[in-house]
Amino acid sequence: MKYIQKLHNKKETIFELVFLISVCVIVYNILTIGQVRVHGDASLPFRYLRSCVEQHTLIPRDWYFVNNELYVFNVTPLAIINSLIIHDLSFARALASAEVFMLSVAGVIYTSKRIFNCSSWKIIVPLIFLLLTGFNARSLIIYEAAYTVQLFAITFVATYYLHIYEQTVSSWKIDIRKYLLFAILTFMMGLCGIRFFAELILPLIGAVGLIQLARIIGEKESKIVTFRSAIVVVVRNVIFSMFPALIGYGMFKYIVAHRKMATKAVSDKHFMSIATSFKDLKENFLGMVDSIALNFRLEQKNLLFYIGVVFLVFLLVIIPILQLLKIKKETKEIQFYVAFGIAHNLVFIICALFLGLYDARYLLSSIFICFIISSTYVWKYWLPKKVILNVLFSIAAIVVCVYGVKGLLDESKGWQTKLNRQKEVARIFVEKGLTKGYGTYWNAYQLETYSDNKIKTGAITFEPNNVTQQLWLTDKAVFNNSGGNSFLIIDDTEEEKANVSFLGQPIEEFEIKDAFAYNVYLESYVNKHFRVLVYPYDIGPLFADSYSDSFLTSKDMFFNDKVSFEGGVINIHEEGLICGPYSILEDGDYIITYIGENLDKCEYEIISEGEQDNISYEEEYKDSNKIVVKLKITGVVNGIQFRTYNHQKNGEDIIVQYISVEET
Repeated sequence: MKYIQKLHNKKETIFELVFLISVCVIVYNILTIGQVRVHGDASLPFRYLRSCVEQHTLIPRDWYFVNNELYVFNVTPLAIINSLIIHDLSFARALASAEVFMLSVAGVIYTSKRIFNCSSWKIIVPLIFLLLTGFNARSLIIYEAAYTVQLFAITFVATYYLHIYEQTVSSWKIDIRKYLLFAILTFMMGLCGIRFFAELILPLIGAVGLIQLARIIGEKESKIVTFRSAIVVVVRNVIFSMFPALIGYGMFKYIVAHRKMATKAVSDKHFMSIATSFKDLKENFLGMVDSIALNFRLEQKNLLFYIGVVFLVFLLVIIPILQLLKIKKETKEIQFYVAFGIAHNLVFIICALFLGLYDARYLLSSIFICFIISSTYVWKYWLPKKVILNVLFSIAAIVVCVYGVKGLLDESKGWQTKLNRQKEVARIFVEKGLTKGYGTYWNAYQLETYSDNKIKTGAITFEPNNVTQQLWLTDKAVFNNSGGNSFLIIDDTEEEKANVSFLGQPIEEFEIKDAFAYNVYLESYVNKHFRVLVYPYDIGPLFADSYSDSFLTSKDMFFNDKVSFEGGVINIHEEGLICGPYSILEDGDYIITYIGENLDKCEYEIISEGEQDNISYEEEYKDSNKIVVKLKITGVVNGIQFRTYNHQKNGEDIIVQYISVEET
């Protein structure tokens, strides 16, 4: 008992050590192995900066962002700033992740002190960053820091808003100096797109609404007067919280309308599916549970799996419910943050259950909030009063720290060797004078980072009948003819599908063994075997580009063996067929124009195997040289095809020069 009491008395020191060790090891890990993990996504800031410089604008005309987002309130600006000062790009990118991590840690500390008036940050930070061990989760919140900024938003920004909320309860007057910081941050969030409305703005309004609803219910006398004043408070907060974000969102919509950002064929909207039955809800719920387990790497059903499940049920469900039951006795600050957490998680549960948006990364911020509330509840109500629980949690904290830190240090082993190998691979190209090339997304773009931008690359995908430009987080201009030699990288998993004979005869071919690169299918880094083909010209213009340029030509289409090509013109022989491009076409009205010869003899149809009900079209004009079709898309169509047939029996060819796709 004597030793138990000693351990109890040392709890503050134990948790402080756990916090400090965790933070130091995480920063060390980011700055070491984090440099090795600058893959296609993580290297985005440097591609974007180069595009800005080349096009002399902050918003390049030919840049393709994805998922209807602009990356303003995230790690990208910090990485760009770092790269202007530090010319070692892998270190500049890793440093940006470390900076975002430290900002999020500061946000957690601020929330613990300002809202909960305690030191629960000592266990919140280790829990979040050491327990979320799923490879993708760890990458997103530590190495890439792509979702770490959400933690900063739901801690610092949400807590900071309390200054504004407290003033709006009694008046329209607010402290402009304090509001200015909130306005700047939420303006940046709005400029990103819709994401932070779900992450922060709507939950803030929801928190105010829940508090005012509780106030109305608890009023014993004049509920009408209370209701009116509550509505005024809610309206004030809607205006103050949404106004700067809406200005930012308005600018986002303007940019999207006038630039090739978050538009055709690169939107994430097609991954959303509305639940229409109990079966859909059940599948979405199970998908959400699987995604949560995936974030914690709870995949194999062993003893650790069941211990982890029990632990997570307590942290994500039971303890938040206990906090909710105690809510009436809490301070107004805690009531506000718990209400914010309820509103936030309700938004994401609705999105997961009813819209199928339960991908593991979308649930990270909800996990953050549950960890913050649960850790604080344990810190305030269990640790001070229950000696045995205190000791058990102290031991658990040590175990989590040892387990998490060991895992991170194991990951960082050999980081210098791996980094040197990546830079050595990039140096091979530079020394051969190869500074322009192409490859699949995860193989090509890392060369830019590890060559410190001496190499310029474009991502392509290998299709059954052709090779297409991957217009994903890149500038389309990278595929323009730059003159001089260019290269194509093919790794050992791509050999069978890499049909590249149409590119012509390479003048050189060489191999690179043990190239350390990301494998998206395994979600891990592996040693790859590269085959590199060198051409005496830029092969970029030869790749298919779908209708990103509003035109479908021979390189964008698929065909049977009754089709031939001459000078880029498609010759459809008897019983010939062209189809494709199997791309995404979003909601809107379009004019489809076929240009060629003998088109009045052809048959055509516009189809999709998955969403045919979303397609309607009518012919406006047809003659030998031209066909004009009005096309209407309702919703989103995946894998759209512009099928064209030659069913003539007279041996006469139908010639198609191009098909234009223009939105009206």
